[in-house]
Amino acid sequence: MNQLLEHPNSTDFPAHVVLHAICAIASLYSPIVTDGNERNKWHVGPDTLFNSAIAAKTWSFKDPSDRPPIKPETDTSLNDRAKKLEQSGFGSKHADWCMDGWLEHARTGKRVVQLLQSQLIITWYCHSVGRSIDLWLSIGTCIRIITPLGLSAMDPLGPLSRQPYHTLVMAPQAPTPEQMETFRNIFWLAYTNERVLTAGTIWPLTIQDDDISQLFPVRAEDFPGTSIPVGNRQRLTTSRVLSTHPPEITDAFTLYIKASILLGRVKTFNGRFKLKYELTSGVGDPRETTEFQMLDSAIQSFKSSVPKDLCEFTRDGKVDPTLHMALLLPNV
Repeated sequence: MNQLLEHPNSTDFPAHVVLHAICAIASLYSPIVTDGNERNKWHVGPDTLFNSAIAAKTWSFKDPSDRPPIKPETDTSLNDRAKKLEQSGFGSKHADWCMDGWLEHARTGKRVVQLLQSQLIITWYCHSVGRSIDLWLSIGTCIRIITPLGLSAMDPLGPLSRQPYHTLVMAPQAPTPEQMETFRNIFWLAYTNERVLTAGTIWPLTIQDDDISQLFPVRAEDFPGTSIPVGNRQRLTTSRVLSTHPPEITDAFTLYIKASILLGRVKTFNGRFKLKYELTSGVGDPRETTEFQMLDSAIQSFKSSVPKDLCEFTRDGKVDPTLHMALLLPNV
């Protein structure tokens, strides 16, 4: 927010796609905006949002002839597109402007971290208003940006190479601990978004846990975490990471990340079960596999190991939504 105080011509002033993304998500919370509820602009079945979050289910009708006809898109000219955009609501306009301007920015290779931040915001906007197709595309875009930026790995735990790690990725070297921790938070936001927001689909995850060496973020109250030695931090490869929660590095967001890790592993197990077991070993009951039993044990260990001061998601009459999700996900 401090960057908004900079001169608009300054390189420190936020990219316009970030500003559009902020306006889009702000429209959901501001009493000033009275556009009414946003709606999904695509032709989908009436049960779309209640059927595993799949964007379009052509089989949702017993008789295909009962399915509402899909009208072909005829107005493809720029003038028609501009006219439709003009008629849309405030939030929808800014979301579309963000997505339209994103590719233009990406081609320049500049402000790539801000581009990622704008996509994270738009992902949440699309989820909130039920734009299922845009949600899936924006999540995929976030993960695709993370990979070349190198935010999923931490030097010196990158790939084998004769070249220094920072020369293999597109992200600029973080000049300050605050920016380094910001990069780390951005990565884990994108990671949890993919795990949580696509949990209801059968589509495989884009980034796998085996490819991640990034540290977990510090507690919000300790940001940027300069007082916490790296050796005391946790990462995915840390022993018993899902059932050990040191109080000095654990808060609601840390638990949310760990819960989303479990959710992602359950999703991956479900997606690969028939290929790994039914086809090769003839096992028909998932509960009979060692992998299922290990997953179940990990979930139970996580639930029983949550620190006492983080067991209640309400405090002083207020709900902590991040902690609420962290405690809810293991029961899904």
